[in-house]
Amino acid sequence: MLTKTFIHINGISYRNESNLWEKGIKSWWDVLDKKEQLPFGKEKNAMLMKEVIESIKEFMKDNISYFSSRLPHKEWWRFLSHYKNEIGYIDIETNIQGNITVIGLYIGGIFYYYKSGDNSLILEKMISLPKILVSFNGIAFDIPKIKSEFPHIEIPEIHFDLLKVAKSVGWYGGLKKIENMLHIKRPEHVKDMNGYNAIILWDQYKNGSEKSLEILLDYNKYDVLNLEILLEMFIEEKKYQLLS
Repeated sequence: MLTKTFIHINGISYRNESNLWEKGIKSWWDVLDKKEQLPFGKEKNAMLMKEVIESIKEFMKDNISYFSSRLPHKEWWRFLSHYKNEIGYIDIETNIQGNITVIGLYIGGIFYYYKSGDNSLILEKMISLPKILVSFNGIAFDIPKIKSEFPHIEIPEIHFDLLKVAKSVGWYGGLKKIENMLHIKRPEHVKDMNGYNAIILWDQYKNGSEKSLEILLDYNKYDVLNLEILLEMFIEEKKYQLLS
């Protein structure tokens, strides 16, 4: 979808973008191949040509920041599918005092975790893996918590929060409610758990129960694994909305 996108270009509105598609100009390369068919005035067509060439160059360099800085957050889905291997799905758990107990990250098919008491170098290395973070309410909750407790750790700046865009595809409520609505499954032993259960499990672990830690990590793991499924479904729904 990214190479079909024009709204990141100066002076190109959603209506202008639709106009280009209707004229058969459905990608950046079409602009170069069909420059005589560009529907705008001479000056605007020249600007479009110039910025399309720049977009292709930045795309070839995998410069994600170029596109994230030129598209509104709600439209970032347009480039996320092109950079799947750079995405880290993140979620935290906290104790009754609100302090972080577990941070889970899923990237490249592997689940990584940091638990309270581990060497912070584990977290630092883990957080350095993705160029993009995807979360559910992470902008308001997870990332501020991490920054507060680990101010020395550098966190990727490109962060797509599914909660902020969920309503645009008719998804309402918390993560578990949306998962149920979309028939996204979890294993039996964690399917009915919530944040309160995570607090109890951490307390049990601190009192010597390794099994409780195992269940807590599974709970966190499916939070982040299911974010990948949710993002894929979101992107497909947005494509359908835009192109149908």
